Amino acid sequence: MTDLILDSTRSLNVVFAETAVIRDFKEAEPLAVGDSVYINAAGKAGLTNSDGVAPAKAQGRGIVVKRQGSTVSVMKSGYLGGYDLSGLAYDAQLFLSATPGKLADAEGTISVPCGRVSCLTNESLTKVMYVNFDWITQFA
Repeated sequence: MTDLILDSTRSLNVVFAETAVIRDFKEAEPLAVGDSVYINAAGKAGLTNSDGVAPAKAQGRGIVVKRQGSTVSVMKSGYLGGYDLSGLAYDAQLFLSATPGKLADAEGTISVPCGRVSCLTNESLTKVMYVNFDWITQFA
């Protein structure tokens, strides 16, 4: 399993913002733009983790796309640019990682699919990430 990282030459950006589903939450712990998060029993966002030790943390709800003080904007579904997807095929499936707050190209101990590699329609077919976090299913 390889964790996805933000491309150091680009910043995270919401692509097709008019169709994105983004919601604000208070943070339960320090979070950064690009972190994947779950919502804890107090209604606050914390770092996901699919290692199986704390199943509640495998209930991914989105990716932090903006932060203001202790409030974070979390994308539930939509397209994101800024991740290094160069080593992945178009349409490759993406999952929560066993590394806190990360996504990966393979399943963790608890399998939580949350996106795919997509592309823009420009000449170079720039790769972007499509995410669609499942807020209904209980992952275990």
